[in-house]
Amino acid sequence: MLSGVFSAKAHAAGSVYGEAELAPSKTGTTVNISQAVVAQTGNASTSLFVFEASGTGFTSRKAWTSGAGNWEWASSKVVDAGYFIPRFFNMGIQWVDINLSNQTLTVVGIVVYEYEERRFSQSSQAVFSSLISSGKPGYETPTGQYFVYSKQIAADMQSAPGAAEPYYAPAVPYVLWFNGSYSIHGANWHNNFGRAVSHGCVNLPMSAAAWVFQSVGAGMRVSVHY
Repeated sequence: MLSGVFSAKAHAAGSVYGEAELAPSKTGTTVNISQAVVAQTGNASTSLFVFEASGTGFTSRKAWTSGAGNWEWASSKVVDAGYFIPRFFNMGIQWVDINLSNQTLTVVGIVVYEYEERRFSQSSQAVFSSLISSGKPGYETPTGQYFVYSKQIAADMQSAPGAAEPYYAPAVPYVLWFNGSYSIHGANWHNNFGRAVSHGCVNLPMSAAAWVFQSVGAGMRVSVHY
């Protein structure tokens, strides 16, 4: 993964490049250090690509684009003043962290920071956080490393036959299944977030659950710990 500080190579306005043409050069069977490229692409937009070393080649991700017909990387400067405005680019989510001790869910993502014009740093940062309600005593949410294996906009949930505390919850919203019958989901039937009161699932306020559901895809890692 690309890390630390790196510079962007700028291609002159008026020249149009395809993404493959922007990749950094190779040296023998290895590739040079990962780097960023600012270039005008086929739709006449200005784009920032980040190329990351991958074996003997590169993988690329578009971090930012100005939109069609706009060669304005200098828009990071205040008009008529000439001084630089630092910018952040969200490069995607890395994992979901669930802290049972603090009763919090934090979404961690890769953030590229342009701290000087065409000079960048990259780090992992919290991009979203919310209080949760995890499993109460006797129904503790299991710790471990998991992956979201399915998503449902709504799902009926009920206790196992013969449960000491039987329940039935129809149309539970924004469900991300990550460990058997355990899931992250919205809860509109209580407001006890910050306390462990559930039957094992990770409850979120409705607005937070909607954000997580829309932003976190199947296959994303979920880390549950104290």
